[in-house]
Amino acid sequence: MAALTKTQAIFVPAIFLVVFVHEKKSILKLGAILYLMMLAVLAPWAVRNQRVMGKAVLSNIGGIVLMIGNNPYSTGKQMWDARVIALLGDLGADEDHMFDGREVARDARARQVAVDFIIHHPVRVVSLWPKKFVGLYRSDVEGFYHVLGLKNLGRKMRIVYIGLRVIGETYYLAMLGLWAVSLPVVLRSRRAAYSIGLVVCAYFTAVYLVFMGDPRYHLALIPWIAMYSGIGATVALVGEKSFLGAQESPGGSPAPGAS
Repeated sequence: MAALTKTQAIFVPAIFLVVFVHEKKSILKLGAILYLMMLAVLAPWAVRNQRVMGKAVLSNIGGIVLMIGNNPYSTGKQMWDARVIALLGDLGADEDHMFDGREVARDARARQVAVDFIIHHPVRVVSLWPKKFVGLYRSDVEGFYHVLGLKNLGRKMRIVYIGLRVIGETYYLAMLGLWAVSLPVVLRSRRAAYSIGLVVCAYFTAVYLVFMGDPRYHLALIPWIAMYSGIGATVALVGEKSFLGAQESPGGSPAPGAS
């Protein structure tokens, strides 16, 4: 289901297969079942796009997003102005006219523009990765922005928005801080179950460094970050030894000798 919204999710089961490779028999069986289910969910959408657009694609904006993050005017963030639009020639269109029946052709040309730029300007491309990383994780209040519609807010609602933003950003920073506290514990444990979330976050982050950085893109990672923040909070409250002892003990109670 996630792959209908974020096509990169197609490879998430494969990440589990790699991380839990030591459980070869069970994980391969589970992987086969997951991908058969994924095929069943995605096939109708691909068939629909074949009938409507002439191509069995899951998404027709991948090339557009790739070009936004890789063109002569790229800043690493969302940018779709006249200069970028002009790179598409006769297929160029502003945001209000993107869905005009030429989406597949426009996306293909945008992908070609981006690939050409990446090939001929690799240093420039790599130099944008830090900016994309910052853009990806710098904020966590995109939900407030899109739900309230910032452009249409009056003075009173703007004050409400600012208040919500302060609360949201403070919570987000606290969560990131606790996530950082959990890292030494997770890395020292050397347990695949503890590290899988880090691998998933690293995978999606790497994808966005290739494309572009936007705060809303990290929303899919928030549940993983929250889980690690929970570990960080527990370690801060009871200590690392007690936490690890509780994980090893049957029933979740502290193991004998755990402080």
